Amino acid sequence: MKDKKAAGIRVAKSLAGIIPPERLKTDALYTYAYSGDASYFRLVPALVVIVN
Repeated sequence: MKDKKAAGIRVAKSLAGIIPPERLKTDALYTYAYSGDASYFRLVPALVVIVN
């Protein structure tokens, strides 16, 4: 699990110059909240990007 979080943080750092850092979420609450859809499976992402 730490590897996935570390990967999300690395991607967020690389996107920080393109997307404002306040729109890049790697914490457990955001990633879990955005992991659900209408399917039976739950895949928790390493990074959530809030877009308009």
